[in-house]
Amino acid sequence: MRVDVTRVLHDVDGSALKDGAMDLIMRTVLVKALQATYPDERGVSYKEKVRRYNLASEIFGKDVVELDESAVRLIQRLVGDAWAVPIVGEIDKYLKEDGNDISS
Repeated sequence: MRVDVTRVLHDVDGSALKDGAMDLIMRTVLVKALQATYPDERGVSYKEKVRRYNLASEIFGKDVVELDESAVRLIQRLVGDAWAVPIVGEIDKYLKEDGNDISS
């Protein structure tokens, strides 16, 4: 499943969400969610952390990434845990537009 991670995220009023002075793009949200530490995940394995690091590195280095179903599910879960409603909604919309409509 191909995902264009360069798209700008928007609020419900259509204005671009911001990351400081810059427009917030999908890549930033995904990479930060994959790199975050979550309080309810104290027992995350070394192997899982490496998986997340590798996925974040791939997303950071490309404009369009190829994601399998397990990567999309992981991204959906972590973005849902890490980010506010407007950002989660935009990520969900973009994933569905790219043909990644996977029910969580």
